[in-house]
Amino acid sequence: SGRVSILFPMISSLTELKRCRKIVDAARLSVAREGNGLPDIKMGAMVELQSIICQIPELLQQVDFIALGTNDLVQYCLAISRLGEKSCDRSCYLHEGFLSLLQYVAEECQKAKKPCIVCGELVTNVRMRFLLLGLGFTSFAMPLGQIVDAKEVFSHLDVQEAKNEVQKLFALHSVQERFQSLGEWEERWCTTKK
Repeated sequence: SGRVSILFPMISSLTELKRCRKIVDAARLSVAREGNGLPDIKMGAMVELQSIICQIPELLQQVDFIALGTNDLVQYCLAISRLGEKSCDRSCYLHEGFLSLLQYVAEECQKAKKPCIVCGELVTNVRMRFLLLGLGFTSFAMPLGQIVDAKEVFSHLDVQEAKNEVQKLFALHSVQERFQSLGEWEERWCTTKK
């Protein structure tokens, strides 16, 4: 039998997660009663709402992994509409509040020794991948066509250097300064690797 993992989307509270787990556990017991053994199912939560960020340490005790949905999270965090006047470009991901959220999630996952897969548009940009790696994330969900290039970049990247550069971003005073600084670092890094 193959491995099965279930990812619960849009989890907003621990109560909601526990209800989801209860349904899956009931299904597992039903399968076991039919004489097929108790299935080993990994359960994860999609983290894309601020309400669950506040409960990340407790959430990580209840799941085997999490997936960080950066598209929805940045929109809810910064009150950005997908269709409204206030739109989001990549620089929005460098807002100090959103950066702090990302850093907090990365640190709590490391403490709990639980995998965190980062999803969304943030992962599709080389500059933003440097940011994620510098924050401590190491697992990414991305379009198939980008995997080879991403592996090539990451195989030559100095993780400690990325962490140092990201820490410098927190000291800057605006999103524009952070975006420019990250771009300059990307340019320096790419030039030295040619």
